[in-house]
Amino acid sequence: HDKSIIAIAKGQADGAGVCDTCIQRVVDAGLVKATDYRVIGTSDPIPGSPLAYRGDLPADLVQKIKDFVFGYDKQNPDFFKDSNTTAYFPVDDSDYQVVKDTAKALNMSPEELLK
Repeated sequence: HDKSIIAIAKGQADGAGVCDTCIQRVVDAGLVKATDYRVIGTSDPIPGSPLAYRGDLPADLVQKIKDFVFGYDKQNPDFFKDSNTTAYFPVDDSDYQVVKDTAKALNMSPEELLK
């Protein structure tokens, strides 16, 4: 994402699909100016990468992991300070339906989208 934004700013690309938080991060880092690009469209929100654990872990360990991750915002509030995230929260497969729908619209498997 960052390299695509920089390529647009340098006139090496006419456009790119990038995350909105990536744009702000590159601007804040001083790598591009807000006037170096123009947002021409936005999509519905796309979920970020999930945190996951192996399915064969003992239930008590899974609960300890969940307690740690879902309480991290209270233990380390500064961790999320410079992001658009305020905390970790549980998700399930349906939260990623937008990815499946995108793959279908592009006639690609979800695995092909990850390449």
